[in-house]
Amino acid sequence: FPWELVSRIGVYSQAVYSQVVTVIQNVVHKPPVQVMRAWYY
Repeated sequence: FPWELVSRIGVYSQAVYSQVVTVIQNVVHKPPVQVMRAWYY
């Protein structure tokens, strides 16, 4: 699956948000990362 096709990343918490932002900081394609608690149940 091409990473460039990822249009955004939804995460459950601010802690996971911080981890994801750290992981993608050195890649060319950086889709927006958002805390989306409503996506999870």
